[in-house]
Amino acid sequence: MHSTRIAYLGPAGTFTEEAARRFRLDGEYVPVDSPAAALEAVAQGEADWAVCAIENSVDGAVTSTADALAGTPGAQIYGETELAIAFAMMTRPGESLADAHRLATHPVAERQVKQWIADNAPGVEFLPASSNAAAAKMVADGAADLAAAPERAADLFGLQVHAREVADSETARTRFVLVGKQATAALVRLPDERVTDEHHVVRLYEEAAGVAVPKDSVYAEVGEVTREDLADEIVNFDGQSPIDDLRSALQVVAANVGVAFAPLPLLKNLARKQIKALQLAGEEPATQIALVWRKADDSDSVQDFVGVTKGRTVRSSRGKAHPRSGAKRAQR
Repeated sequence: MHSTRIAYLGPAGTFTEEAARRFRLDGEYVPVDSPAAALEAVAQGEADWAVCAIENSVDGAVTSTADALAGTPGAQIYGETELAIAFAMMTRPGESLADAHRLATHPVAERQVKQWIADNAPGVEFLPASSNAAAAKMVADGAADLAAAPERAADLFGLQVHAREVADSETARTRFVLVGKQATAALVRLPDERVTDEHHVVRLYEEAAGVAVPKDSVYAEVGEVTREDLADEIVNFDGQSPIDDLRSALQVVAANVGVAFAPLPLLKNLARKQIKALQLAGEEPATQIALVWRKADDSDSVQDFVGVTKGRTVRSSRGKAHPRSGAKRAQR
């Protein structure tokens, strides 16, 4: 039986591995040496999924991932997750920060701990590493004296932690994406202008309308609100896309400014600790989740999958007289 393989920027102990495990995929987690290598493993069939950092709040887009995605035909993003980023500072056991002359970490991480280094280990030479966990391995191997890495890396490589939760920016976060091969069918939030008469559509369920409010607001304590209750609030977002605009709007809400309207499940998925996602009372669901595929890609295997999404079991029969009945009902 084929075992699912998930490629990520290694070695074990990176933030990318932590992000990969958040997707809760059962299988083998395979460390590689770059985002490009992770995507290439998917393209060549050596891995089913790749997890890559795509954006961070300090430096913006991760260009190595963007370039690799652009250069990998058929790669498709299926999901995303976000991590708050802070580092542990670690040395070999028995050594102090004063003993450190060489700092190893990823170049992006170096910019995120630069002030802490200036205050606590001034004068160290920066040695770039392919990942933060790779930096911890460099210290364990004697190639560096101090590493800024996830705390788990200290356990994996037998290092001593001198400081935890180190980050010059307390709001530093990195977004990671789950990438696989291009799919035949997709779950889509409707309405979506990309869905045309060239597609079959099977509507699965409706989504409740929601609103994101600051977690310390009076609305968060009440637990349910209406648009009328929020009439005097600044509206940072009202819709379902583009997602990046909603994400930016939620950052404003997290700063205790205004609200954002969007489908409730979407808000719950994207909301941070400083935000409370509430159901918007008195409104009909404005969005639906649907299974969508191109009519040109229709096949018996696609129809079998459609049947599974609609509750058909392996013992069910679509009936020889109506081999495309599901598709016919789905046409819009």
